[in-house]
Amino acid sequence: MGNIGAWELIIILIMVVVVFGGRRLPELGRGLGQALANFRQAVREPEKPAKPSPADPSSPAAPTAGSETPPPADEAAERPPTRTDDER
Repeated sequence: MGNIGAWELIIILIMVVVVFGGRRLPELGRGLGQALANFRQAVREPEKPAKPSPADPSSPAAPTAGSETPPPADEAAERPPTRTDDER
């Protein structure tokens, strides 16, 4: 158990062709090849620290002196009061 023979591979290949169709197989193979290439490239490259550029509008602005953010408000204060059965 655990060894896959030639007949099992042929049966699996036939099932894949039936499920995905002959036209879709090249797309699947191309996508799988690109995914493997991207994975190998990511494994080989050393991890680079991400530094947001100052011109990038999606990066958060650096805090300036005196512009501290206030602490988060209490959740209970933000919710409207619930009505009881007597108030209905």
